[in-house]
Amino acid sequence: MKNITVSIDFGTSNCAASWINPNTGIPEVVRFIESGTEKLPSVVHIANSGKISVGVTPYEDLERASPLDSEGYYEIINNTITSIKTKMMKGNATLHHGKSYGDDEIISFILKKVKEQIELSCSIPQGAIDKVVLTTPVKFEEWKKDMLKHAAALAGFKKVKLLEEPISAALYAIKRGIVPKTSKG
Repeated sequence: MKNITVSIDFGTSNCAASWINPNTGIPEVVRFIESGTEKLPSVVHIANSGKISVGVTPYEDLERASPLDSEGYYEIINNTITSIKTKMMKGNATLHHGKSYGDDEIISFILKKVKEQIELSCSIPQGAIDKVVLTTPVKFEEWKKDMLKHAAALAGFKKVKLLEEPISAALYAIKRGIVPKTSKG
C-alpha cells in the first residue's frame, strides 16, 4: 500500500476519520482501536515531566480528576488542553514547564495521533499515508487554515487539502444516496 489518502474531521471535542480502502475502492469510516469507536478525543496532556499524551488517556484522566487529590488534580487540569479549535488557534504559544508549544504544534500532536490510530486500525503500513483532507468550519480565517496545514505537515502528511464542512457533508450525502447527484428545482 502506497500513497494512501485519509480524511480527518478535526473537531473541537473529537476527531473522526475515513479512508478509501484500496482493496474495495470504497470509503470507510475508521473505528479507532484506542477508543473502540469512530471518535478520538481532541485532548492533549503535557505532563510535568514533559511527556505528551493525546486522545483517550488524557481525556479519561481529566474525567477522573478529583479536587480531593489536589496535587494530581491541578497537574491534570493545568496541563491538559481541550477544545483547541475554540480555546486556542489564536497564534499563541502555550508554555509548559519552560518549553513553549505553538498552537500548530499542539494540533500536530492530535493529527499525528489520529494518523497513527488510522494506521493501526486499518492495517496500513507506517508511512503509507501521505495525503490528508481536513475539514474546516466555513468561517475559518485564512491564517487558521494555514496553521492547520502547517500542523498537518508537522504530523507527517506530505499533501494537505482543506475542505469546508458543509461541502464535506454535501459530498457525503451524495455518495450515500441521501440526495441525488443532480436535482431540478
